[in-house]
Amino acid sequence: MQILQRAFGKGELSRDSSDITLACPGCKKSGKAKRKLSVRLDDGLFHCWVCGLKGQNIEYLFKKYAPGLLDDARAARFGKHDVNHIGSNNDAEDHQDDSVEVPEGFILLASSVEKQDPDVKDTIKYCYDRGLKLKDLWYFKLGTCKHGKYRRRVIFPSFDEEGKINYFTARSIDGSDKMKYINAKVAKKTIIFNELNIDWKKELTLVEGPFDLTKSTQNTACLLGSHLSSDSELFRKIVTNRTPVLLALDPDAKQKSHNIAKTLYSYDINVRSVDVPSGRDVGDMTKKEFEDLIKTATGWNQKDRLLHMISNIKSGSIL
Repeated sequence: MQILQRAFGKGELSRDSSDITLACPGCKKSGKAKRKLSVRLDDGLFHCWVCGLKGQNIEYLFKKYAPGLLDDARAARFGKHDVNHIGSNNDAEDHQDDSVEVPEGFILLASSVEKQDPDVKDTIKYCYDRGLKLKDLWYFKLGTCKHGKYRRRVIFPSFDEEGKINYFTARSIDGSDKMKYINAKVAKKTIIFNELNIDWKKELTLVEGPFDLTKSTQNTACLLGSHLSSDSELFRKIVTNRTPVLLALDPDAKQKSHNIAKTLYSYDINVRSVDVPSGRDVGDMTKKEFEDLIKTATGWNQKDRLLHMISNIKSGSIL
């Protein structure tokens, strides 16, 4: 880490110390240096969210922008990796082709409403009980399987901007099932769930999971969790397109929502947020309830996060 700061100036560590943000040498070359170059310390992945400079070979950064420190960089260690062995053996970026297919035996729920198979009927009923309609089954192309480990699960596929499947999650309809979700074996950071339906020029509502997604009539993306990593593809697209964001996370993720807002705010992204009522979550709301909730959204600023932190200080605690 020290060699990176010697080369590119003082940086800022992430909360979990997994990556550092530095002044981007690519931006500096154009006369507009900004601390937007994120370097992941465990594997050397780097990406500037302003000019797009990226790659998986730390040595490449030193060769091009700080050649005088190249030998020192080669002798340094970044997390578990020696800088001399990070990434590829050339200056080209590494690309990984992660092809995804729906599980074998996949059938669409919308075209199976007349099926007599009891498991399929129960799966459709589960969707209806969660407030989905037939048109939602068609729109989101929800499915299931009659046999195997995906039986009695709602399979929720995701499509990239070109309409190709890039991910899926399969939610069990049985509360007794110990494994609630089975997900495609793809790194969540690399995909944007249902990007096919996203307009980056409009305000983007962020919710946690796919079933939350079904309750939104807005331009919406789901995080597949309650965290938005600064080295994720979703984050990159938001920053690159200057897309304003509306946060609608569940009440138990309030602090995480503030952390996301703070990070986006630091990149000059306009952020609004809503307070989901205690004891509720977006996935259990009706579309009308969620639409009314969004009307209450307010702009986020640093004061909101500070007030939230203060409100969570236990009585008698010392700041």
